[in-house]
Amino acid sequence: MRKRTAKGIVWVVLGALLLSGSLACGNKDVRMVARVGNSLITQKQFETAYLKEKPIYVAKRATLAEKESFLRRMMDKKLELLAAYQQGLDKDPKIRERINSERHRIIYFATMDKNVVFKVIKEEEIRDFYEKSKVEVRVRHILFKLPPGASKDAEQKALAKAKKVISELQSGKDFAELAKQYSEDRATASRGGDMGFIKWGRIEEPLQKVIFKMARYQITTEPVRSSRGYHIIQVTDRRIMPQKPYEVERDNIVRILFRKHRDEIMNVYRKFNEKLERRHHVRFVDANIDTLVAYFSRPEVDSTFRTFRRTKDLTFDWMDPKIRAMPLAYVDYKPYRLEDMFASVKERAAGAPLMPMRNTKGVKEMLKTEIDIQLAIRYGERKGYARVSPYRELIAQKIEEILTGAIRQREIHDKIQITEEMKKEYYEKHPEKYMVPAKAKVQEILVEDVDLANRIAQLAKNGANFDRLAERYNTRVTTKNKKGHLGWLTSNSYGVIGRNALQMKVGEIRGPIKVGKRYSILKVLERQEAHTRPYRDVMANVENDLRRELVQKRETEWKNELKRRFPYRMFRDVLEKSLKDLQTQES
Repeated sequence: MRKRTAKGIVWVVLGALLLSGSLACGNKDVRMVARVGNSLITQKQFETAYLKEKPIYVAKRATLAEKESFLRRMMDKKLELLAAYQQGLDKDPKIRERINSERHRIIYFATMDKNVVFKVIKEEEIRDFYEKSKVEVRVRHILFKLPPGASKDAEQKALAKAKKVISELQSGKDFAELAKQYSEDRATASRGGDMGFIKWGRIEEPLQKVIFKMARYQITTEPVRSSRGYHIIQVTDRRIMPQKPYEVERDNIVRILFRKHRDEIMNVYRKFNEKLERRHHVRFVDANIDTLVAYFSRPEVDSTFRTFRRTKDLTFDWMDPKIRAMPLAYVDYKPYRLEDMFASVKERAAGAPLMPMRNTKGVKEMLKTEIDIQLAIRYGERKGYARVSPYRELIAQKIEEILTGAIRQREIHDKIQITEEMKKEYYEKHPEKYMVPAKAKVQEILVEDVDLANRIAQLAKNGANFDRLAERYNTRVTTKNKKGHLGWLTSNSYGVIGRNALQMKVGEIRGPIKVGKRYSILKVLERQEAHTRPYRDVMANVENDLRRELVQKRETEWKNELKRRFPYRMFRDVLEKSLKDLQTQES
């Protein structure tokens, strides 16, 4: 017998470990919760994906069955990806074009992150925000409003009012009562000034600095100025909230801090683009831009341009060749033409509507934007941002989304053909789906006293005019001036009223029926029995319902085929550990 090589033995041992789940003994980065083909899903990958989709309180209470369901969806995506690669979809020119567009988009954002956003928002600030976000503070306030640009006199008057109320609070008066009496915040005054629990980063900086330093039941000794006016603040409660891991929350925190630092970030953004433009010798040809705008302002040109509703539909063969060839700018001493600009737009926003080209300023801004984006992408390519985390993972995720979408289209949707005969057959087999429920046209007299209700019911049953009784006695506000007419009701309308009405015959009077603390007397004026809507009225619904069922059936068949073709295994012992990790995570 031939001896196995060392390399062969390694692969045999690794295969045995995979099948047994023995690699589960390490930390979260290497513990496997599933294997699909040669693709592994680690506990860390599973938990990160789960927490990105689910609120923390849902994740901490999730059952093993719920986690299994989520993990199975992740595994099915891996199956689809394997099928896509097996069929060579990653080499399809149209799909490669889409992947390249997404790759460029992510490289652009990586360039902006590293050279603009994170030049302003530092890692220390993000981590500090994360740590402070653990605490939520419940606050009452009394507000003395000031309009933007308030005069010094108005400022002094509001400040004096606030100080007077602080004196009253220091003498022992109740904060909630004074808030009802003095606060000019209509939304909270009636609740004693209660603003509810406030999270770090969700309130103006001057208020935030004060509130999160205060102890429970502490009241500010000086008014606090915000953009709304002067506040007197009381902290009524503090609580520690459970958090998702830092790496999951980081992007959300950056978005909040972006709004805080927006002006500074935009300033760095402009300087970065100017630096790139200087480095690549960008020069705009204003005379040619004016010529282009004049050309597109001609009615016949504008009307032709408008026939292309979306950027992806635009062609240039109808245009004057001289206009097409005319450089609108130079980049690295090379001409940058109209087609170059729209090639950039098509790559990142193919479905966007076309903007008019009749305004010089607008055309130049569009031209500058597209040149700046392309230069930033080239910069990111040179720096190798596509190979750096987290952008490497984002690109892989986008590739997976594109490929799985394409393989699903090919293997599921493209294989479903629906004929008119199939639709009619489905309609005949499922009449309940297209049923119009029975309904009754109802008149009602609603009163509060049971004895009065009994007398009215008896009068109505003895033949008294129901319209006149309703005009005199009905107390329902919405029907008081309509002689008690409720209109057409189904068994689900108005609770007990609808259920009773659908049991009655035309002309029948029933009641009194107890409705909460009041009593209702009903009369049915007309009825329509349940019936199936005609096929011609529900053709679109029938096709949608049939397609949905066929898609589900084909998807199940296809997934079963894939599971027979590729190894597909879930390691429940590791998943169980993951569940316990989340449940015991410190709050």
